Amino acid sequence: MAQIAACCTSGMQQEGGSHGGLRNTGEDALQGTLLGEERALRIQPNPVGERTTVYYTLERGGRMQLLVNSTDGKQLRQLSEATQEAGQYQYEWNTGNLSPGMYYVTLLLDGEPIVKRAVKL
Repeated sequence: MAQIAACCTSGMQQEGGSHGGLRNTGEDALQGTLLGEERALRIQPNPVGERTTVYYTLERGGRMQLLVNSTDGKQLRQLSEATQEAGQYQYEWNTGNLSPGMYYVTLLLDGEPIVKRAVKL
């Protein structure tokens, strides 16, 4: 119980330098997901306008990549790449250069993928 309390009182910490990642270990991060739980990926708002936020949790440290693919599987852009510790992060994604349609955001942790669909209006 003390670990949970310490986790939730530590607040926000900037991570990843120029990679755009933001670590948030506060209670509001990922709707209360705690460190040590399984990897999670969420895009909000979705459908996407000109900007959206990609929220993700890493269950362990390692090499992380956020990628955007078209519906035919073609990689369009690498949003972020960094070696990160276990924790909760967010990435502010400017989608202004994308045409309206459906896209897939992939979170890779040491090559293991989680994929979520994003709809661009």
